[in-house]
Amino acid sequence: CTHRESSAHSVGCNAVSWAPAILTSSIADGSSEIVYARRLVTGGCDQLVNVWTFEQGGWRKETLRGHEDWVRDVAWAPNTGVPRDTIASCGLDGRVIVWTRDANSTEWTPTLVTKLDCVAWRVSWSVAGNILAVSSGDNRVGLWKECAEGKWEKISSIDDQDAQSIDAASTSSASSSSVVAGVDVSAASAASTSTAVPVAGSSSTAAPSS
Repeated sequence: CTHRESSAHSVGCNAVSWAPAILTSSIADGSSEIVYARRLVTGGCDQLVNVWTFEQGGWRKETLRGHEDWVRDVAWAPNTGVPRDTIASCGLDGRVIVWTRDANSTEWTPTLVTKLDCVAWRVSWSVAGNILAVSSGDNRVGLWKECAEGKWEKISSIDDQDAQSIDAASTSSASSSSVVAGVDVSAASAASTSTAVPVAGSSSTAAPSS
């Protein structure tokens, strides 16, 4: 079944993120019945964040306003058992906003995480849903975490040079680990493989590449 929403965003849609399948309200009331729902969030060139819920054969739209330029990315946080919906959005205006809605509530509450001096390109949640990664136009990635007071603080940051240093260190570590007692293990392994003689009637299956 395909459903087309032609009026999702007046200019264009830049990002889509699906919500967890289980409704937070079913977690909040403590009932044994798990309620599933189809929901997603979109961000567009019209500066809007739209939350969509599929019900009665169609999609119901809620509009969230807080950006002053194109919304570049949106991300719905994982469901960690807390009775609250959480969405992150970022845009060309440099704003990173976290939208929250408590279970059984109809209102979304925006919290400004940060206002960058450049474009905020992407947002991504950790698996636990408690850390938000933000990539920006200054070639940096910042990690943000919510404090007890509800405010957000940056706990880490990485730029291109940091990434290159990490990559170089990782490559060096991998290279050194292949040398044991002065012997290049990788080369020895390759040599033994190339001179191996197949045994009649035997078969082998290559492991799928990751």
